[in-house]
Amino acid sequence: MHNLKATAPQAIQTEAASMVADARLLVFVALSLCSVSLQGCGGHRHRIAFGFDVEVRCVRQELGHCKTWKQQGRVATPENGNFHADINYQCTEAGSLIGKQCHKWKQTGTMEQHYRGSGWGCLPGNATVITPNGPLPLSDVMIGDKLLGVDHSSGERVFSKVRAWLHRDMDSSTSMLALRTEAGALVISDKHNVAAGKGGSYVYASSLQVGQTLWAPNGSQVALLEIGREFVQGLFSPLTDTSNFFVGATQDSTVLVHSFAHCPWPRWFEMGVHALMSVTELFWHEVHEGYKHDRHYVHPLFSSLVDAPEQYRYVVDTGSPMPVAERLMQETADTVSG
Repeated sequence: MHNLKATAPQAIQTEAASMVADARLLVFVALSLCSVSLQGCGGHRHRIAFGFDVEVRCVRQELGHCKTWKQQGRVATPENGNFHADINYQCTEAGSLIGKQCHKWKQTGTMEQHYRGSGWGCLPGNATVITPNGPLPLSDVMIGDKLLGVDHSSGERVFSKVRAWLHRDMDSSTSMLALRTEAGALVISDKHNVAAGKGGSYVYASSLQVGQTLWAPNGSQVALLEIGREFVQGLFSPLTDTSNFFVGATQDSTVLVHSFAHCPWPRWFEMGVHALMSVTELFWHEVHEGYKHDRHYVHPLFSSLVDAPEQYRYVVDTGSPMPVAERLMQETADTVSG
């Protein structure tokens, strides 16, 4: 009986251990399946290009050799934009003889980047729109200018007056979708609405797939050939009287987009938004004029919908002799691979 009492806990422990092992196996299988579904079968190689515009200067010398120096300037990547480098280097180990150069050092400092998130649908400042006087960069458009769009009640192409800026940020940067069509290119935020298909229904740019067609100014359909990403400067979203306009990287590549974003059925909200604008204008005549004095303008009626500026900051504090640029490359490569 004594032996039976001793073996019962052992059996329970053995069964529990088996259950834990099975659970671990299931977790391992699940993670493996996730890894395959996200990354595909086989490995991926990523090439990341960096551009440097930095100044390195010595701030303290001993016996003719620099012991403390500073690196400041810009480190740029096509995928993630510009980082401002401000790195201090302190020699921690020099050669055994007097005056020997430093061969081990400590680096402290930051790699910083400011940008606005993708919580607001926008277009970059260098996007091109069409006015009665020809093509114009979106950053040069003013309230009262007329942009080519579509009157959906008649189906006609018309020039529609810009009533207000929903968002007009001259300096912030972010990553947007880079669409390449048969007519050219368009860079646009993920949740901005684009007219697609023969019916011209508005869909999020992020939902587009290669092969779908977009609306061109001449009434034709242009096929989407490629989808990528691009880091851009400026966040612009004009509201026109028709609530839409043609925009692209060049005049020839423009396609029809809606003024609204983050709204899956934008045409349903057009009348309500314009009515709200009209009522507000009765009591606040200059409600749309704030953009003239603010480089980071958001319309006061919609300011609560826009993300606050974000900051990416790499804090460098290590005794490793690896230069900060190499550390940034490694961290970026790990992020892309993960």
